[in-house]
Amino acid sequence: MAFKYSSAFVEAVQDAPVRSLGQELGLLCVQGNLRATYVAQVLNVTRMTVHLWFRGSSISPGKHFTVKALVKILKEDLENGTLPVKT
Repeated sequence: MAFKYSSAFVEAVQDAPVRSLGQELGLLCVQGNLRATYVAQVLNVTRMTVHLWFRGSSISPGKHFTVKALVKILKEDLENGTLPVKT
């Protein structure tokens, strides 16, 4: 079961200046209503790793390209109205 982001987390992500790729991913996931569990499955990492990235931890070089590609897709989907997901 995927848990919703807490209101404190959403506020922290939305209010924080984006300084890293992981923080950008976090902001896009909040805007797109995408749960960290699903993002973790797509990226083949743990949910905790995704949350660490959202909070600014560095992304390993082996995952950097894939995360960058996902960020690009999420931006495009937000722009064309595919995101946010309803459920």
